[in-house]
Amino acid sequence: MESPSEPQCRTLSPWRGLLITASILSCWIQPTSAQVTIVPNPPFGEVNHNVTLEIRGFSGQALFYTWYRKAVAEPNRITRYTVETGEQEPAGIREKVLPNGSLLIPDLTLSDTDDYHVTIVNSRGDIILGQGNLAVYDGPDTPMIFPTALNYPVGATIELNCSAESNPPAQFTWLINGIQMASTSKLSIANVSLNHTGTYTCNASNSVTGLSRSKDINITVSERTIKPYLMANRTNMIENDALAFTCGTEQEGVDTLWFFNEKLLILNERMVLSMKNRTLTILTVKRENAGSYECEIRNPISSSRSDPFILHVNYGPENIKVGPNPKKGEVEVKIKGSLTLECHVESYPPAQYRWQVNGTKIPNFSNNTYVIKHATWEDSGKYTCMATNNVTNLSVSKSIRIKVIAEQYIGGSNGSSLSGGAITGIVIVVLIGVILIGVLIYIQCFRKARRISKYQLSEKNQSAHKHGEDIIMNENTVHLPGSALPAQGSGSSPTFPEELPKSSYQVCDQGEARTLSETKGEVKMVSKDEVPADGTENRNEARVETLDITRVDVCDKIDL
Repeated sequence: MESPSEPQCRTLSPWRGLLITASILSCWIQPTSAQVTIVPNPPFGEVNHNVTLEIRGFSGQALFYTWYRKAVAEPNRITRYTVETGEQEPAGIREKVLPNGSLLIPDLTLSDTDDYHVTIVNSRGDIILGQGNLAVYDGPDTPMIFPTALNYPVGATIELNCSAESNPPAQFTWLINGIQMASTSKLSIANVSLNHTGTYTCNASNSVTGLSRSKDINITVSERTIKPYLMANRTNMIENDALAFTCGTEQEGVDTLWFFNEKLLILNERMVLSMKNRTLTILTVKRENAGSYECEIRNPISSSRSDPFILHVNYGPENIKVGPNPKKGEVEVKIKGSLTLECHVESYPPAQYRWQVNGTKIPNFSNNTYVIKHATWEDSGKYTCMATNNVTNLSVSKSIRIKVIAEQYIGGSNGSSLSGGAITGIVIVVLIGVILIGVLIYIQCFRKARRISKYQLSEKNQSAHKHGEDIIMNENTVHLPGSALPAQGSGSSPTFPEELPKSSYQVCDQGEARTLSETKGEVKMVSKDEVPADGTENRNEARVETLDITRVDVCDKIDL
């Protein structure tokens, strides 16, 4: 059937009419149905590779090739290629149209997956519609396995799922220790046993790309732990001995941990672990090693701890101390007073105590204290504390001296009291001192009285001389400072000062007060009693005494 405009088309030039016809047809004439298909080459697209969408089923002469994505619509147009000029519009895009109309898409990505369409305008102006489904094939990626739990108890159910990105979707295969178990993405095993421990592998493959990826996980099937028992090779330990603990269990595949006083044991240079950590050896046991020991076994699904083992370490006795601390080598207690002595040592088990006084054992005191309730003089002496450990068979002792003193306190700002012996000694010394003082006073008074008598005799002789009396001076000569002794021979006489300085003295001579004059120098006196019987002077035989007059405070005061 001819269209109304057909006569007009015949009057135009052939080529111009062809272009007009093609334009009109492309605007409102429905495309002519044709066996044109689009075939990808290679048949699948692979990420980062190229693909060519080839046009199959077209044998005519094409004027234009126009490519679309998703649908034939102007907003979806990719590009338009003019065969006569070989130009592509737009030209600066990733996709390229080949001279035969095929579309080249380089460096494929997953986002290139879509429906592609091409329209062809041939030399007769016909419009041919071609359509193809371009699928970009990729993968598979490395599979992922869920859940990620790797440990299961005996009797549990293992359920695992495997997935992987792939186009087309991947096929999955499960293997356990290299043996194929299932050909699905999900693996389920109920009531597992110890034999199900091993390596589980998920394999994903893509039949189009020919690629495959796999993922391994290691699953452990374990029995629940049973409480272990703790043993020691000996129980009665003495310090510096060796000791070995053993954590007993029949279970395999467990780890062993050690605890001391409920805290994880920190090993030192004296400790060694062996037998897969199930044996703990303490090479040299010290008192600080005493305490509570436990061992614990663990596997991936459970743990169990032994009952505690209480270790006692026997040591001592040592570092003995006896109190109170003595001052100046001994402890003092007042007569009839009380005193408690205390003895302490470091020892386990606690030490047994014995006391000795001056080498004699005291049977009634078997603890670490010794009490003196009412001190007597007999309680003074040496007290010895002896401590013994019946397990270690060791003993130590220490002595302290006790001194019983009188009630009174003598001397010293520190209030220290003196013993009875010391007081007696002091009294004796005081008495001796009093006696000596009395003797000295008596001697001094006797000498003073004698000197006064001699001085009075000298004054009498001087008075007689002044009245013309002839007195023979042998030893009664008084020589004052500053004057010369008279020459020996007859006719000489002594010279006296007219008056001596007077002073006050206290002098005692058999209860009578006598007068004594003082000079500020030396007074030389001779006794009248020593004058020869014939009355002649004998100056050569005169005995001279020098008297230093000083103040004497003994008896009553006498004003001279």
